[in-house]
Amino acid sequence: VVPGLVNTHVHLEFSALKNNAPKRVGVTYWVEKVQTERCLLDPNEISRAIISSLEEMETLGIVAIGEVGNNFYGLEYLRDARMKVVYFYEILGFMPKMAEEIFYSSLNKLEHFRRKYPEVKFFIAPHALYSTSEELIRMIFSQKEFKITTIHLSEGKEENELLEKGKGPWKTYIETFGKWPSNWICPGLSPISYFKTLAPEKRTILVHLC
Repeated sequence: VVPGLVNTHVHLEFSALKNNAPKRVGVTYWVEKVQTERCLLDPNEISRAIISSLEEMETLGIVAIGEVGNNFYGLEYLRDARMKVVYFYEILGFMPKMAEEIFYSSLNKLEHFRRKYPEVKFFIAPHALYSTSEELIRMIFSQKEFKITTIHLSEGKEENELLEKGKGPWKTYIETFGKWPSNWICPGLSPISYFKTLAPEKRTILVHLC
């Protein structure tokens, strides 16, 4: 007999990519590849994979999960799951001037799904330091209503290079979409040190920590 297990970081919307996600590559390339592959998936394929993943976790003794997503996909399955579910609504945006618009728009979306799925606990979360502006992160962390949050942190050398030197693959990737702020000031800190300046007291689940 063992205690029930808790999986604090799940991306069920990617379940259908279980055997297609690239391995042993840089994070930026991995993100590009996964986003491309996800767009090619059939919605029914995604639904089947989510159901299968939930069943697999139940058989492994998992009694609670923290699902992380930015499109609220699969909530009908999470609502009926035989385990406790927390949904971390993940938001991002690296342009400081867009922080307020993104934040309040996200809160409105979140409130809609909270009313629609009262069985699921919802929290709001920043995606990562390399994809979310400092202004947006501070707004998220300032919300006392959401007692906990989560963030991808220190995912690899690309993130270190961006935050410590202000250059590298993440900068190039963001520039590709025209979302690089021209007045951005590099913090010159490691991901962990930079994070501590943003949320010294927020209860946060840190993910990856490479």
